[in-house]
Amino acid sequence: MNPITIYSSFSVSLPAEKPFDKSASQLPSNRSGVRKLSGWKMGPAVFLIALAVSVVSPAQTYSILVNFTGSATGPQSFLAQGLDGNLYGTLYNNADPTLYRTTTSGDLTVLATIETGVNDYLPGLIQAPNGNLYGTTALGGPDAAGTVFEVTQAGTVTTLHDFSTHGDGGSFPGSLLLASDGNFYGITAGGGTSGYGTIFEITPAGQFRTVLTFNGANGGAANSLIQGLDGTFYGTTYLGGTGNFGTIFKVTPGSTIATLHSFVNTDGAGPYGGLVQGTDGNFYGVTVYGGDLTCDAATGCGTVFKVTPSGALTNLHNFEIADGSNPYTALIQATDGNFYCTTYFGGGIPKQGTVFQITPAGALTTLNVFNPNSEDGGNPTAALVQDTNGSLYGTTQLGGDFNGGVVYVLSVPGLRPFVKTLPTSGNVGPMVDILGSNLTGATSVTFNGKSASFKVVSASEITVTVPHGATTGTVKVATPKGLLLSNVAFRVVP
Repeated sequence: MNPITIYSSFSVSLPAEKPFDKSASQLPSNRSGVRKLSGWKMGPAVFLIALAVSVVSPAQTYSILVNFTGSATGPQSFLAQGLDGNLYGTLYNNADPTLYRTTTSGDLTVLATIETGVNDYLPGLIQAPNGNLYGTTALGGPDAAGTVFEVTQAGTVTTLHDFSTHGDGGSFPGSLLLASDGNFYGITAGGGTSGYGTIFEITPAGQFRTVLTFNGANGGAANSLIQGLDGTFYGTTYLGGTGNFGTIFKVTPGSTIATLHSFVNTDGAGPYGGLVQGTDGNFYGVTVYGGDLTCDAATGCGTVFKVTPSGALTNLHNFEIADGSNPYTALIQATDGNFYCTTYFGGGIPKQGTVFQITPAGALTTLNVFNPNSEDGGNPTAALVQDTNGSLYGTTQLGGDFNGGVVYVLSVPGLRPFVKTLPTSGNVGPMVDILGSNLTGATSVTFNGKSASFKVVSASEITVTVPHGATTGTVKVATPKGLLLSNVAFRVVP
């Protein structure tokens, strides 16, 4: 395995392809087929071309929304749906990373540039109820150990915290989680008292504290956190545990860590993407390596797994080259109850990744095979997102017309429109946002059957007060076009 540096002084091992090679040899040598030029819009250092739909099969359609070029290329993070109905993401830049906004039809706007002065990595953005976006840089700040930042819709960037390679706060942060207490939580891949990373908390105003430190035995180099329906934080570590193949953990109320499972290679290794909690209450995830070692005797090609809240693990799928290999982005559960994800490699020649669907029982279907030579993108590095219009959106780091990466949309039959709340949990009484599509004219909002007072702000946003007597469950919005349900239960905090 060849290590490729993702964070300064922290590296993960990937197979011996060249995932970040943007040499001329990987540029398309010729273009076949007819592509319809439907529009373009210029932004600083970046522009887009919206292209016609490319049919993958009679069952689903794959479309390129944005082709990146110029000095800012290589979309690297998951897309976040905003209150305005647009999608927000980050771009790799040889000098400074870029934040961008795109509509679901492909109109691109550069929102801001973060001046880190290094080849930085931004794990992703999340929007808070105040309308601002929050995120992290892996290498920014005076110690080149990462930062937490806030950016307004006008593009004003404020640094809330600088990480350091000294002390117990950790270094090289991953993505943030907005928790039920209104604060952000995240992890660092390195640093802390033992050098294996930390879990931290930071308020929207920038008040920072270290929650706990990884020490290798309980894991190391974590990537992301989720908050379960029980209010507990869960996650995975890429390293540590039995055999140093990574762990699944939860954080107990005393800010201590409990290991739910240590991977042993044959059941998976290197769970980089984190977890998602399914509607059945179990947790689902992927491992970059391990599983069926006949796929790759040295490393394995990765797995999909299910784990119960008590730690009982079930292997749902072992990847082979033909159906993809090395998935290291998180699964998402869509409105049809199935899970969707990408693999970085595999899927046949030229082996540059896939989009797949897998049922909770483990039946896997390949939905798209990436092929940069036909300008449809390659090597996806970020998790998919299901927009409230029902479609799946994602990015690839390479490929497209200019080999600078793309934003794509995948429409799958059975994926219906829905609503989601921001945040996904809270107390009775406070106001929360509901995101959706075509919300104009909404006539009622209920929280697990309890009626709530609300205000339609726009076609993509409703503000609502969590009603007294509400309990954890599905949020429903009645509109002139039908009833919209939340895909994730809103958790009412006691």
